[in-house]
Amino acid sequence: MRRILFLIAPLLLLSCTEIPQGQETEAQQPQAAASSASAQAPAPAPVEVPVPTPSARAFDPLAVAAGIALPDRVHLDVPFTPQSPYADWNPPFDEACEEVSLIMAEFALRGEDLPQARAAQEIRDLAAWVDDAGYAVDVTVAELAAIARERFGRKAIVYEGEDVNIENMQRLLAAGYPVIVPAAGQHIGNPYFSGDGPPYHMLALIGYEDGGMLSGLEFITNEPGTRRGENYRYSADVIDKVIHDWNGSKETILSGKRAILVIGE
Repeated sequence: MRRILFLIAPLLLLSCTEIPQGQETEAQQPQAAASSASAQAPAPAPVEVPVPTPSARAFDPLAVAAGIALPDRVHLDVPFTPQSPYADWNPPFDEACEEVSLIMAEFALRGEDLPQARAAQEIRDLAAWVDDAGYAVDVTVAELAAIARERFGRKAIVYEGEDVNIENMQRLLAAGYPVIVPAAGQHIGNPYFSGDGPPYHMLALIGYEDGGMLSGLEFITNEPGTRRGENYRYSADVIDKVIHDWNGSKETILSGKRAILVIGE
């Protein structure tokens, strides 16, 4: 399997959840060993994570991708798992879209698949590590980049502001880098989300294709907020409009800055 790098942008809160509609049933989930007591504890203070300036970037896939001609279609080979592999929306799975976006990128770099039981255990393990490291339930893309470095030893870079646009995301994908995106989940329009959807969410872009006259350019995604999220397509304009990093409050998420994340070896 070819090496793949991931780019992340933010979305979360009731974070990234799909509650099965009706009484959908899936394989019964193994019991998690960890206690849920930590979910009731006060949220820890945000972890301050500096974003590298352009002059300090040793890992800069966007610079590498700048000269790449854009093909009509890109579809990267990235393993998928929903954030709740067994349709259990209790903690930590209810708030795990950031962890799952990172896990999918990590396993793409390893060239490994994500079978159901392995995915559930990886989510529990990473969520516990994130909590022990002092991060809050909802994390920014800069914090997720720090988690990628600290937990998995990966290179990671966050792009912000004018660097975050449709063409640059296409170029990163064409260069083989999945893009991790934070988003205002209630404005993304996914019909498989429960209720209005999560105020803050995160997902991974894994490709793009022109959908024709009716839908135009579409991003192909691994959407962790639903079990129907493998290769899920969103309009590129919709993704561009909903990119908002976590800013500490679901009420002000639409004021969150534009940012995306990419990781590499």
